[in-house]
Amino acid sequence: MNVVTIKSIDHLIELMERKSEFKFDPVFRGQGRDYPLIPSLFRLSEKMLASSWEHLEADLLNEFKRDSYPHLECIPSSEVEWVILAQHHGLPTRCLDWTSSLAVALYFAVEDLDEENDGFIYRYKPQCIFYEDVPKLSELFEVDPDVVVYPKRTFTRITGQRACVSMHALPE
Repeated sequence: MNVVTIKSIDHLIELMERKSEFKFDPVFRGQGRDYPLIPSLFRLSEKMLASSWEHLEADLLNEFKRDSYPHLECIPSSEVEWVILAQHHGLPTRCLDWTSSLAVALYFAVEDLDEENDGFIYRYKPQCIFYEDVPKLSELFEVDPDVVVYPKRTFTRITGQRACVSMHALPE
């Protein structure tokens, strides 16, 4: 991973706009601290067994579904959409939030900064992207382990953040 210190907005834009040899445009992630790029579900406990991840994920998602129905603008049409919606409302999932907007990533990198810390912006160049034709969650990782999903723009929060997520297989 290349690390570059950004001194100005112009410098940031210049770096991020460099053309790449990859077939997809990069996505961005802004963080106020230098945390590892590990989905929140996998940060819960490093000592869990592989079979435990699936049960934990299913239990959390089922509870989220039960509690969220009265508050939804529309009902997600697939398990992947449920996981992405849950991620955007703080549930620990196997997703990492990204955005197609450098400005949105910059916002998240600096929103809670103090004088002691730097913000971080990551640029990721996915090899496989799904839009609305996402396979089932169980089949997603058979396609390619390097997957970014752009969810349907059916929820205000996802639309406003120009959100996409990297999906990660359960640890083994």
